[in-house]
Amino acid sequence: MVSLLPHARRTATGLLLGGMTAIVEVFLLLAVAPAALVAVTRRRPLTGRITDLARTLTDLEQRRLARFLSGGVHAAAYGPGQAVGYLALRAPLGLLALILFLLLGYGVIAAVVIPAGWITGDIVAGFRPTPYLIGYLLIAGSVLLFLDLQGLAALATFERRLALRCLGPTRQEYELRIARLSESRADIITTVHEERRRIERDLHDGVQQQLVALGTLIGRARRATDGRVVRELLAEAHEQSQKALIELREVAWRIYPSALDDGGLPTAIEAVAARSPIPAAVECTVPGRPPLATDVVAYFVISEAITNAIKHSGAHRMHIAVHEHTGDGHQVVTTVRVADDGVGGADPAGPGLTGLRRRIEALDGDLTIDSPPGGPTIIHAALRSEADTHQSADAAKS
Repeated sequence: MVSLLPHARRTATGLLLGGMTAIVEVFLLLAVAPAALVAVTRRRPLTGRITDLARTLTDLEQRRLARFLSGGVHAAAYGPGQAVGYLALRAPLGLLALILFLLLGYGVIAAVVIPAGWITGDIVAGFRPTPYLIGYLLIAGSVLLFLDLQGLAALATFERRLALRCLGPTRQEYELRIARLSESRADIITTVHEERRRIERDLHDGVQQQLVALGTLIGRARRATDGRVVRELLAEAHEQSQKALIELREVAWRIYPSALDDGGLPTAIEAVAARSPIPAAVECTVPGRPPLATDVVAYFVISEAITNAIKHSGAHRMHIAVHEHTGDGHQVVTTVRVADDGVGGADPAGPGLTGLRRRIEALDGDLTIDSPPGGPTIIHAALRSEADTHQSADAAKS
């Protein structure tokens, strides 16, 4: 019960603010009505300062829905005409919310204030209600409160649905998004197979060769009879084992960085930047802990960008930035930006970047690569995830 109180208080605040903005929206609609009529009859789009104001009001409404009513649509998803149409439908809802709050006050007076005053004897002078009247007020006020609260809850739900219906993606956009996700799912399966082949190649060409050389040195030491030669061979074998261990650790990091489990994304980024021969400045402002899939993809975006810079860019400095911001509705967008001062000319169709793009699209994200000849190269990724999958900063530390 206690946990519902903050939600109810937040919903009531959102509806009350919506009622206040509805008054402004009514005056706006009266001002835009002649222009809208001309636009409809002449089949021209709505333009001008009034429509810009409508767009601004609609953006404010979406922020109100996102903050107080767990709804809202991203501003980039709709145009001025949609904004005016949405406000025309939403303004009556806001006025209705004010009426419901007024009735809520009457219900509180009838069901709580007057019966409590009658019990305590604190009644307004000249007003002497009978017990029958008190009973009637108590019952009628309670019914009014119940119906009023139900109406406010239904109004909050209707507000969310109205915003999604008027401003959200169309059926065609949903179908395009589903097709894209289906394609990215097939691509990620291909990427997994390619990743397995790369791991097999790394183990075969790297670690396996180191271990074969180690076994050869140990075999020669076993057959040697000269103590000095044995010591030299064992020293060389020990050095070879250290090389194999380093190579194996590098392969393991390319499969999954254990630092993500130990300290999260900031620690893993610092570790990969510290191993880079190119000095890299790191800026990571991610409160709490994103979901593991987002952490892993963000890490591999940075790791692949550093690898490409080392191999091809000739860069002297790099800058890595990871931030979070609120996206559509319940979504959180984690942005990754890696820039270097190299020669540029990175190929977006290269195998490494293609694999990254598949990973990112599987999370409904976007990857952009800006690498003109002469540099600089900037790789930017946006990774979307649900807000309720993120851990708070305190939970991430525990």
